[in-house]
Amino acid sequence: MRTKTLLLSAVASVAIASSASAGGWYVALDAGINGVDDADVSGTFLGGPTSGTISTDTGWAIAATVGNAFSAGWRVEGELGFRNNDTTSDLAQIEHWSLMINVLYDFELSNDFSVSIGGGLGVDQSKFNINSLTSDTDTNAAIQAILGLSYALGPDTDLTLTYKYQGVIDPSFQFGQAATFDVDGIYNRSLTVGLRWHLGVGE
Repeated sequence: MRTKTLLLSAVASVAIASSASAGGWYVALDAGINGVDDADVSGTFLGGPTSGTISTDTGWAIAATVGNAFSAGWRVEGELGFRNNDTTSDLAQIEHWSLMINVLYDFELSNDFSVSIGGGLGVDQSKFNINSLTSDTDTNAAIQAILGLSYALGPDTDLTLTYKYQGVIDPSFQFGQAATFDVDGIYNRSLTVGLRWHLGVGE
């Protein structure tokens, strides 16, 4: 509950910002590393109750976005993301496809540098794959907080560094009659580097 409150507070903090930013459409692509907080699990295994904790190794993430800087400083964008992490036991793998709507605000630090803060809401399809033997997927609501830094490489291209903290709300997985796993939220932490291209600049 504390983590969900933190995410909601980060989204709400966008509303108190003030600065300036160029408008227009843009597309972006970024990739990097992804970590997952340890997750508590409860459920059943072979007919009996079970519980435990899922821990993962560092994995990777990639995201593509299309957005518009519609007002001074404000941006709204659609994001398609993918994340992949192996469990520390190497017995299972967790994958995520997410579709998010993000709202961000840009603080201009100089002519070339800006900092962004924002958040997003959307849906996430999680896949829990056990040693390629069996798997299950579940689709749930997702929320994320975003902090970014950008540097203008040119009039229409930015180099970006972005941190995202994404929460997937209470996914559940069922593996036939053998087991069910109810996860108390999956929380991803991604750090990515990318490029953002502004469309129509100079036309």
